Amino acid sequence: MPSLKYFIPDWKDRVDPEFDFQSDVYSPNRDLSEDRYAHEIFSTPPYDGILVSRAIVEKSPRDYRVVQELGAHKYYRLPKGLEIFGDCGAFSYISEEEPRYKTEDVLDYYDTIGVNYGASVDHLVVNTIYDTQTVKSQSTNRSRETTKEKVRKELSKNEREKRMEITQQNAADFIRLHKKRKFRFTPVGVAQGDAAETYAVSVESLLKMGYTYIAIGGIARLNVLQIRDVLEATHQVVRGFKSRSSNEIRFHLFGVAKLTLVNELPRYGVVSIDSASYLRKAWLRSGQNYFAPDGKWYTAIRVPQSYHPKVREFVKSNGKSPEDVQSQEQLCLQMLQNYNDKKPSDAEFERLLDTIVEYDTYLLRFGDDGMQIRDRTISREKYRHTLLEKPWERCPCEICKRLGIHVLIFRGTNRNKRRGFHNTWTFYQALRSTLA
Repeated sequence: MPSLKYFIPDWKDRVDPEFDFQSDVYSPNRDLSEDRYAHEIFSTPPYDGILVSRAIVEKSPRDYRVVQELGAHKYYRLPKGLEIFGDCGAFSYISEEEPRYKTEDVLDYYDTIGVNYGASVDHLVVNTIYDTQTVKSQSTNRSRETTKEKVRKELSKNEREKRMEITQQNAADFIRLHKKRKFRFTPVGVAQGDAAETYAVSVESLLKMGYTYIAIGGIARLNVLQIRDVLEATHQVVRGFKSRSSNEIRFHLFGVAKLTLVNELPRYGVVSIDSASYLRKAWLRSGQNYFAPDGKWYTAIRVPQSYHPKVREFVKSNGKSPEDVQSQEQLCLQMLQNYNDKKPSDAEFERLLDTIVEYDTYLLRFGDDGMQIRDRTISREKYRHTLLEKPWERCPCEICKRLGIHVLIFRGTNRNKRRGFHNTWTFYQALRSTLA
């Protein structure tokens, strides 16, 4: 196993284990509670544990109740050896003045669900937030109406410093109460900052409180050089800390899983990371949906469901009937399956591309820059590259071996999330290989 543990954040990503890809239908008498996590799809889990954010669990009152009744390990049906890392999900209250959770309540929650590691209650230190404000507008009858809008707000230096102070005070209360009540899970103090220097100050304070496991938050969007600056600064603090051996101090990085950086992390004392980026790129990016074992990214072939609201909306304005759309949809799926089963002639391959690109125009699409994609020749060339390369045939993972070309079809939860599971598996293999 790698010396660096990888935790996958829980975003309720599960799939129907018996989904019929040929007929494109869910399993009969499907029970949502029996949908499978990635660690239940692969014979060997593609991560070392799950990061469970309270804010995510609480989105479903039922899930929040059940996870407390069963405990996190049983709720997620984790095999032996996988661990639970608990945090509050600071992103969910980023625009609020203070965290929505209180330290004592969070400690009880962690103890109840049975985490292995529990992070103190932090507050993200960012330059800007989106604040909801009431805006008055002029209506057609000249009366004043009010609406709520999200307005971008710059945080002052004092506001950022207050967030750091809140995070520090919560960490102090967290470890004090943890020791007093003798909880069994490992306490993790969270460091927040707005520069390498302030992160160093935060880490020094946490060390003085008695933490030996520290999570660095708020660095997920930093580039490699900026992350390295933060790690260098915090590492210097640890080296200069005389109260205990520096070998005892461990770090976790929230939201960081950059393969270009992972081989450096152990020397900074980083023992664990988490990120859902490889999983979510499967459906959130226009050009990087499938991560191949050779490190290359491929575009998934979009065949949107004909009953998708956006497809139906666009159909109304492009002169197509619902029957036209359904017919083109089924033709795309059948031609892709035929391509997977046998090698087509050059002419048949071009007809396949024509058919896919034509159907692609039935759905308004936007690129990573947020702009509407109008030039379908770009999609055509990306699709050509994916289909000619056939990366699914070279992948040894269980999903690709079972699904074949279906893992590269951008269409609905069961294909998209399985592709995300594949990406996660590929990342984990690369992580292990890099650290070997």
